[in-house]
Amino acid sequence: MLFPVLNIPGFSVLVFCAMAGWTASIPVHAVDRTTYRINCGGPAFDGPRWVDTVPEPGKPTDTARYHWEADGFFTGGGTYSQPHSIANTGSQPLFQTERWTPDGAEGAKYSFPVPAGSYALTLYFAEISPEEAAVGMRVFNVRVNGIEMLHHYDIFAKAGSDRATSETKVVKAVGGKIEISFENVAHHAKISAIQILPAAVTGIDPVEGTPTKRIRARPFQGPRVDASGRRALRDRAGMIPFAR
Repeated sequence: MLFPVLNIPGFSVLVFCAMAGWTASIPVHAVDRTTYRINCGGPAFDGPRWVDTVPEPGKPTDTARYHWEADGFFTGGGTYSQPHSIANTGSQPLFQTERWTPDGAEGAKYSFPVPAGSYALTLYFAEISPEEAAVGMRVFNVRVNGIEMLHHYDIFAKAGSDRATSETKVVKAVGGKIEISFENVAHHAKISAIQILPAAVTGIDPVEGTPTKRIRARPFQGPRVDASGRRALRDRAGMIPFAR
């Protein structure tokens, strides 16, 4: 017979009585968990794999589904929702809710227990508030384990209103967790959804440096040249746009 003695998100302990005596069984343990998908400010949701994009016309639709957990692992902040239709996504519910940081309050913070290692962290956003539907009306910073991931981020400036967008970085667990914090710059920091996966991908800029006010850009490694001989410059985020 099984007796649940502890059950919190991502962590469950079961004990059972056998002829040899009491034995512990731990099928899911927070420290062993490496994948999270959280619908910030909203309920659990099952949706298509293409989250902040839509299938190209004439191409087969990816029918794989993701399970997004209800909002959890957070402290601080409040919730907000709007039943707007959101462009650029097949997962409407993820972007119709949010967790946000009120003025003068401690910023919303998420803390996810994970084993040591590197993870691909994706933060999803959509500007759904009419009051913040202009450039400069909502500006905020995001830190991951104290290191700045996004500086003066403006959702509307990037994507406009009611349109899904995302930012992905490879981050490292520190002290057995990934902690994401939000800081108001202008009006209210917010987040629509969070995904954490083991970093089995390449080509994503890591969040580097130490816990300071700004992320440390990767060292400039000299000019790059494309096939036509044009020089390229490395910007502070490590991207390499070719100069005209």
